[in-house]
Amino acid sequence: ASPASPASPASPASPADESGIFDNAPRPPTRPGDVEHDAAPDLEALPGAGPGHWHGKLGLGPDGMPLVKPTPLPSNSDSDEFKRQAHMGQCYNAAKSDSMPLDRQAPDTRPEICKMRHRSYPKDLQRASVVIVFHNEVASILLRSVHSVLNQSPQGLLQEIILVDDASVADPGRFTQERWQKLQSPLEDYLKKLPKVR
Repeated sequence: ASPASPASPASPASPADESGIFDNAPRPPTRPGDVEHDAAPDLEALPGAGPGHWHGKLGLGPDGMPLVKPTPLPSNSDSDEFKRQAHMGQCYNAAKSDSMPLDRQAPDTRPEICKMRHRSYPKDLQRASVVIVFHNEVASILLRSVHSVLNQSPQGLLQEIILVDDASVADPGRFTQERWQKLQSPLEDYLKKLPKVR
């Protein structure tokens, strides 16, 4: 038998915070090209918070209308060519996603036994951070995921949502310039209006 390799030296543990939790993954330094956008300062929730909208009514303008409006499907949306374009670079119909509202209540399809067990879960849990890493993701899919996390996570359980763009880039055969552009300043501007997202 070959001798065991020596154990690598353990990295020094960071001091525990007030809850007794250690940070075993310290933040790395920024690299050239990295850009960080902070969440809206001190914004815990928007008006209208309650069950199903735990962080308030999301994505609405001063007139109460959605800031990002669904794009209706064209009359040729059943054609093979349209479907080919809509599925380009994705395993789903991106045009169909764009035609749906960002903030929607999906039906609860869990079996009754799951719902029953969920009701018995402890309520006093630690706050969690949700990290979403994406590459060339359609903006409507990404934003609907953010809305879903905010809507379904009670305020006391959600610390933050961190979005990480893993080098999205326009690619004529897979991800159009128009789709890529929606991941730039339009996405950044929209996220600034949401609580706990950076």
